[in-house]
Amino acid sequence: MQSELQSQLTYIKSIDPDQHAFIYYRSMLPTNEAALKEVGLSNTWLWRLPNKSELESLAMELRHDRLLQASMALQEATMDAVRVMVDDLKSHDKKLRQSAAKDILDRVGLRAPDKTQVEVMASVAVRALDDVLTEVYGKVEVPALVDVVDSVIVDEMDSDSGS
Repeated sequence: MQSELQSQLTYIKSIDPDQHAFIYYRSMLPTNEAALKEVGLSNTWLWRLPNKSELESLAMELRHDRLLQASMALQEATMDAVRVMVDDLKSHDKKLRQSAAKDILDRVGLRAPDKTQVEVMASVAVRALDDVLTEVYGKVEVPALVDVVDSVIVDEMDSDSGS
């Protein structure tokens, strides 16, 4: 569930990304001027806004909500992280390219199943096949398996006949 602050920030981001960026940087920096410089906007831009005091108020509220601030920082860094992974695909180092490719595929849901998953799926498939065959043909007696050593059948009878 989104907090009221998160809802307001989401709304502002949807109507004006510059205002959203100003709030984000102003919550971390000591002055409006420092935040404006970081965003690449002028003081005039800020003074012309009809909602200037609302933006400053939201920035101060965000300054005190460290968890939301951290979440926003991670969201802001997401595209940079994606660019790094994509750049790694172009590396001369084969291991780095392989690792980047695997990470990207994992994150988009194209991960190969691990050995345990395959074993479980095979076990379930065997049980399902047994159930279908039993329903179609009825219960079939399966002869006991015998041991084979060097192409010679070894069972209890063999051990008795040798005495």
